[in-house]
Amino acid sequence: MSKPVLKKNHWTSRVNECSVSKDARGDLNVPLRGGAENGEFAYIGQINEDVVVYKSGKLSEGELLLEVENLSISGLPLYDVQTVIKNCKGPVRLKTVRQEYVVGHKIWAWIVSSSGRSRLDSALRSRGSPEEPEHQNRPGFSTNQAPLP
Repeated sequence: MSKPVLKKNHWTSRVNECSVSKDARGDLNVPLRGGAENGEFAYIGQINEDVVVYKSGKLSEGELLLEVENLSISGLPLYDVQTVIKNCKGPVRLKTVRQEYVVGHKIWAWIVSSSGRSRLDSALRSRGSPEEPEHQNRPGFSTNQAPLP
């Protein structure tokens, strides 16, 4: 069976792949913002080019972070994304996409197809559930959060 042909202007054709080395302390030096605890996808913050060591590719401020080492991180809280990065050995491979290329329903469809809706939904819903007190001590937890889509 052949692969479906993607249109040139489809956002998945604009996914950026990059590899970034950690410094001597094990830090990636790439600021991350957003995260599910803030009702957002994780995205790249303002980059100080003097401290980021690229092995391949390049990152831009505001890009949505889709994958870390081929693991879909869409819909995860920022502290889980940072834990995934911390546990990576060697240069960290990142997949990102510029936000202007993504429309909400299109990226949601991609997330569902790449990670499985049931896993993603249950993971997101369990993180914001007020019935689970262990989440109350995590940064960004609020019982006043709006329900997830």
